[in-house]
Order: sequence, then structure tokens, then C-alpha cells
Amino acid sequence: MNVARAFEPLFDDFVRETGVALRSASSELAEYAAERSAHLATLVDDPDFAIAVRRETSDVLMRSGITAVREGDALDDRAMERVYTALAIAARLIAFA
Repeated sequence: MNVARAFEPLFDDFVRETGVALRSASSELAEYAAERSAHLATLVDDPDFAIAVRRETSDVLMRSGITAVREGDALDDRAMERVYTALAIAARLIAFA
């Protein structure tokens, strides 16, 4: 399973929909998100899994440079929701593969 390849459309679609500029290429961000998912896979059974996913989500978004300038918190919320969900699903798929 190529987790990084699965993340690329997430970043590409977000850029296309919002017009934000990413600090790094989608492929680099996808690779980083895949690495963080692999780490999260080791924590799937941890009671604080959701907290760990939130932290990793923040790290991925910080690396991407996604910040809400014109649209306020709505853009941040949308980015957080998409990346959080993708990281959590990927971690579970890796853990139970």
C-alpha cells in the first residue's frame, strides 16, 4: 500500500479548491503525511490516539504552510478536518494491514 500516493490528491484538491499556496510540493507533503501515519499506526490502540492525531495534523499543516488569511478560521478548520481524517484512516489501515 502506497500511503504517500494516497495523500497527494488530498493536498492537490485542497489547493485547487481554496487557491492557497503550499510551502512544499504535494508529493513532499504526502510523503511526510505518510511517515506521520506510520508513526500513528503504532498508537492506534492508545487511549490518547485522537490527541496524537491532532498533533500530527498540526505538524503536517505547519509544514504545508496552509494558513487562513482571507477566509479566516473556516479554511483552517477545513484543512484540519481533512488532514486529521486522512491521518487517522491511514494509521488504522497501516496498523491492521
